[in-house]
Parts: sequence; structure tokens; C-alpha cells
Amino acid sequence: MASRYPKYRMRDGSTFLGASYFNGIFRDVDLRLVDLEGVKAEWDAAVDELRKYGLERLDAALHPVVDQLSADAASVQAAIDALPDVALQSDLADLEVRLGDADALTLSYSGGRLSGMSETLGADTRTTTLAYNPDDTLASVQVDFRGIRRTTTYAYNGDGTLAGSTTQEITL
Repeated sequence: MASRYPKYRMRDGSTFLGASYFNGIFRDVDLRLVDLEGVKAEWDAAVDELRKYGLERLDAALHPVVDQLSADAASVQAAIDALPDVALQSDLADLEVRLGDADALTLSYSGGRLSGMSETLGADTRTTTLAYNPDDTLASVQVDFRGIRRTTTYAYNGDGTLAGSTTQEITL
């Protein structure tokens, strides 16, 4: 949009300060604003369309991952349910299994809940500790690995849904 400043410029002694002068300027400014508001509406529509498209792509990409995680969680729960009652009553001492990149994984249970895990990764050990709120929601996860402690604390709404989390890292 080209500048119209020269058209609006006042000149001492030759510019009449009346309706005939100002009404033309105000009309021109108003028409330019109307054009800009139309561009803004088009811009907002384009942003909304892009946002919708992005969310659809995220949903399409994440949906299979979430489905697989749900299936894996169900399989783990089925394996836990298949354990003898005696093992559950003794809080499952320590259970060692092979998993992914870990050379060994030791799971710890307390009160029937996973309370920690120790993974042997070559010469390193990664230790994870889980803490729970009185309503059995996860309160925090602390991971110690290679001299760094990462603690994630979770917050919940009144209805028990996850409201957010904070993560802090410190060097041990």
C-alpha cells in the first residue's frame, strides 16, 4: 500500500481547515482501514484452516502410537494380573526382565503399584522412582542417569485429570 502522506500534508497559508479538506482525508483513511480489516479476516481464516490441518495431521500421526501404547499397557497389565496372588501380596519384591536397549531391568512394586525401576545400560545404571498421591494418581517421577537427576511433578484438576507437569534437572 503506497503512502498517501503527500496528499494529506498541510501547507501554511494555503490549506483550508474545514470539512472540504478533512472529509476527503477521513474518507480515504476509512477506506484503507476497511481494506485492512478484510485482509485481517482472510488472514484469520487462513490461520484457522492451517491450525485445523496441523491438528488433523498430528492426530493421524499420534493415533497409531497411542493405540500401540494402549495395547502394550493392556499386555503388561495382563502379565501382572497373571502373577500369583502370593507375589502380589508380598509387593512383588523385585522382578528382572529384558526390555529394549536395557541389558537388564529390575522393577520394584509397593502396595501393588510400580514404585521404581533400575535399568542396566552397559556400564551405566538408570534409576527411576515413582511417587503417588493419596488418590493413586502419579505425583512425580525421578530419573537418575549419568550424574543428572530429572524430576517431573504432575498436577491434577479437581476431577483427577492431568492438568500439567513441571520438570527440573539438576547435576548430582
